[in-house]
Amino acid sequence: MTMVTVWHGTEQEMRALLTAVNRNCEEGCDRSDRCPTHNMLLQQRNLDDLLFARRLRHRFIREEHSDVR
Repeated sequence: MTMVTVWHGTEQEMRALLTAVNRNCEEGCDRSDRCPTHNMLLQQRNLDDLLFARRLRHRFIREEHSDVR
């Protein structure tokens, strides 16, 4: 059974994701023997979580550096 993943983000977000994946890909990775970074893209939950975190990153950063306790 073939698993299909769908990117629910924008084209710009997809380009940013692929840039990050390529930057973190293990040397020697190919289609028949994917590295963990590329395997991550095969799980829909991973894609959805990455997109969610990307869209809320500014809020996370602001809260992390806030003096509010």
